[in-house]
Amino acid sequence: MPQLSARLPVLLAGLALSSCAVPPALQDNAPVDLQDPPPSEEEPRARLGLALSTDAAWLTTGARLRQSGWMTFELFGSDDDDYAGNVTLLRMGRASTELPLHLGVGISFYGYKVELDDDATGGALALRGLAAYELSTAFPSRVAAELTLAPDVSSFGEGEGLLDGSVRFEFDVSTFATAFLGYRRLEIDVEDDSDQTLEEGIHFGVLIGY
Repeated sequence: MPQLSARLPVLLAGLALSSCAVPPALQDNAPVDLQDPPPSEEEPRARLGLALSTDAAWLTTGARLRQSGWMTFELFGSDDDDYAGNVTLLRMGRASTELPLHLGVGISFYGYKVELDDDATGGALALRGLAAYELSTAFPSRVAAELTLAPDVSSFGEGEGLLDGSVRFEFDVSTFATAFLGYRRLEIDVEDDSDQTLEEGIHFGVLIGY
């Protein structure tokens, strides 16, 4: 995957700057309750999101799990008839109240169909990492970055690797509504073919809690 490897330093640098919205329960670094009570009525138990670019769309939904965890589902489609989807288990945490930095790690399962002369289908088991840095603004906001990687060894079908990276600015209109603007790149390494870029460019969207 020579082309993917060449782009890793750029996306890792974006991750170091700081993509999902930080769960409100983590924003005040509250200690973990071992009894794991349900979220209060002031915090969303689940989220639904839509992100749009000039030629593609992402639909996302996620539900809160125990101990600061989330399970998310994403569907992607483009006007080139490329399609992808993923399921992710994610855990997030914040080490210190003095440093407004949130970190998360997760495991993702991807499936996709890439439009070629002969359609390529495949999937991957991938590792995901994210970081979000809270900004001092009138409304809660943050710079967030996310990176998901799968090498050939954890890919199957006609896929030989996957890279999904994003950097974006998030702005909380309320506890139950977040708007964002950012950049995302989704790239698939297809067997016997060059790397296929399913999406690359600016996207904007919203997350609605319920």
